[in-house]
Amino acid sequence: ENFEFPDLLGAAYEYLIKYFADSAGKKAGEFYTPAEVVRTVVEIVDPHPGMSIHDPTCGSGGGDVLMNEGGDFDKLGRGSVWRGQIDPCIHQNHVFRVRPRHEKITSEFFAYWSQSSFGRRYFVLSSKQSPNLASIDSRQLHRFPVALPLIEEQIAIVSQLAASDQQIASLQLDAEKLRVLKDGLTADLLSGRVRVDSSDCKGAR
Repeated sequence: ENFEFPDLLGAAYEYLIKYFADSAGKKAGEFYTPAEVVRTVVEIVDPHPGMSIHDPTCGSGGGDVLMNEGGDFDKLGRGSVWRGQIDPCIHQNHVFRVRPRHEKITSEFFAYWSQSSFGRRYFVLSSKQSPNLASIDSRQLHRFPVALPLIEEQIAIVSQLAASDQQIASLQLDAEKLRVLKDGLTADLLSGRVRVDSSDCKGAR
């Protein structure tokens, strides 16, 4: 209570966010809501105990495409459709939320387009890069060229790609089961828990 700021940890946290945002060449508002904005909103809304407030801009809804702002090169700009698994959901600002105009493009088609070799190449070439990391901003995202076939064709393309994804997932699961079996067999053989008859190996020489 003797400090200038009653919430000393909160003030320190905001200072550090602003410091790192400035050092990265970004505005702190991209990472958090500045205190001045919070105070202004509170004064306008004038909330009272028992009231509930809904902010339609702070979270993601089902059908939105969430895209990675930065990190490893292979993850840059990669999009995935949010299905509303958590409601409400609030995400950090390092994830872009894209809400496609569904009369022109489906969320699933846009997500697959961002994951394609063309999408990966665009985001890598457009990004700001350090030795091991890269990042994009909203300007690069707005300029991202996207093909717009007819909606019916988009749905057909998505259907085929989704079927391929299911096959890949099934094969990966089978491969993981085999890996676990091999690890167990390796441990049993090398530890001597399972013995091998030397006569069984004669034919392999």
